[in-house]
Amino acid sequence: MIEDKAVKAGMDENAPFTVVFSRRVKPGYERQFEAWAKDVTREAHQFPGHLGASFIRPADHAHPEYVIIFQFDSYNHLKEWFESEVRQRWLEQVKPLIEGEVHVEEFSGLEYWFTPPANMNTAAMQMPPRYKQVMISWLAVVPLTVLVSMVLRPLVMPDVLLLLIQPAIVLTLMTYVVMPRLSRLFAFWLFRKPNSSKRL
Repeated sequence: MIEDKAVKAGMDENAPFTVVFSRRVKPGYERQFEAWAKDVTREAHQFPGHLGASFIRPADHAHPEYVIIFQFDSYNHLKEWFESEVRQRWLEQVKPLIEGEVHVEEFSGLEYWFTPPANMNTAAMQMPPRYKQVMISWLAVVPLTVLVSMVLRPLVMPDVLLLLIQPAIVLTLMTYVVMPRLSRLFAFWLFRKPNSSKRL
């Protein structure tokens, strides 16, 4: 059962939340599991606040975990899906296909933009420190804000409307275009294993 981490840690429950599941599939059941994963992600899409899902196959035989990433627009919507009877039924169906414990991680705020790329063992990764998240976000938002401002400047519109439109465009581009690419580009610096060196 999902814990109220947002409340305990003082997080904003209305901020986007991402949950990452890592599962080890029994040998020979990979095809059945992938069919199950496709169906369960489609089911999650029907729930309020669902922003998308990603499915990552094992990167190598040394780390055979499958990873499914669900993204919701708020903690409450994530919790609604997580604790739903629909999800519980899907979990019962997958039990014969998996082995070992399911690894679950929840991310919020800036962490929403930072998920390890597919060629990394997600279960063994730690989320980047906040200062790294801020630095990469700043690297993206400053030029993007300038560019969007230059594009919108020639348009004749009230200042209030401009103030509403510009952040919406910047946030959309950050979420769906810029940050996924920056996360992959700087993955070598952002994502490290728990026992990795703490060098910058």
